[in-house]
Amino acid sequence: MDQSGVAGAAEAVAGRTIRVLRSDGRADAVDAIAEAMARRTPGDVVWVDLVDPTKASLDEVAATLGSDVHLHPLVLEDVFATRRRPKVDRFDDHVFLDLVEVTTRPHDEVDPGGDRRRRASLPLSGGEWLTAGAVSAIIHRDRFITIRGAGTLPGITRIVDEWRVAESERRDGPGLVVYTLLDLVVDSVVMASDVLEEDVDELEQKVIEAGVPRTEIQAEAFAVRKATSLVRRVAAPTREAVGQVLRRDGRGFLTVGIADDNVPYLHDVHDHVVRVTESLDALRDELTSVLEFNMALQDNELNEVMKKLSAWAAIIAVPTAVTGYFGQNVPYPGFSEPAGFAMSVAMIVGGALGLWLWFRRLGWL
Repeated sequence: MDQSGVAGAAEAVAGRTIRVLRSDGRADAVDAIAEAMARRTPGDVVWVDLVDPTKASLDEVAATLGSDVHLHPLVLEDVFATRRRPKVDRFDDHVFLDLVEVTTRPHDEVDPGGDRRRRASLPLSGGEWLTAGAVSAIIHRDRFITIRGAGTLPGITRIVDEWRVAESERRDGPGLVVYTLLDLVVDSVVMASDVLEEDVDELEQKVIEAGVPRTEIQAEAFAVRKATSLVRRVAAPTREAVGQVLRRDGRGFLTVGIADDNVPYLHDVHDHVVRVTESLDALRDELTSVLEFNMALQDNELNEVMKKLSAWAAIIAVPTAVTGYFGQNVPYPGFSEPAGFAMSVAMIVGGALGLWLWFRRLGWL
């Protein structure tokens, strides 16, 4: 099949995409798993991509891929768990990857009250949302299954591109697939980190600008800090997962299933995730500094308000003290008449209301 038609033909099957990755670099999209298993030759890899599957459909796919494809109960529990943490489980004949993609999306593309089983969402400044979507993979030597939510990791077809351009020594199946999935996830973390860095830079500029409400800066800083913590909770265990893949200690499927030619690429992914983890740690420190500086400026502004109020209180206290001490009660228009009492009440209420409105306008009340 022509490579340009692979993605279009494969996406035609809703919820289930089946490909045969050929040892010569070609990728054929087929309609049924049984057909893929029948058409494969030595060196080929069968890939089944599932979008929002049920447990029954996942069991059916595994059974169709072969009697030696066993799904451990703990693997099924992780795939359908609500709270996800990136990790790698190594078995004798296969490996289970549980990863999380983070990305920014426009507000109109996110349903905060939607399926929280496979995606979490947090609002960012500027109307965007930060989303974290789960991606799982069950990888055998020449067969693998990927499980993801709708809209999560749309660039997963890059596996086909990597397979096509890779040298024949790298088309070992598990090694190239593991590298591509980890690289996609780490790239999403790097891009999310870049967005957060821009948000922190904007916050630092707002802090020193005049006229920006301190409460608005405080709210935005807490939102960015929460988003940074979410990305950090993805990056740190992803770093551990990549390190575990690189730990070729003679145990499990990854040790014998990954070709030596793919190891340098995995080291490159590890370097990227280490750098982004350190960058997120630095961002958290910057956000702490922004919050502390904003609160310090807020305290300074409060001190200025207190000085103004104290000055006005001192000014008003002088005539109040003098007239009160001498008991001054001079005649005025309406003196000893009901109209005068009404006028004095109106002046008291009007003056108090005017001061209240003025202080509200200044933001003191």
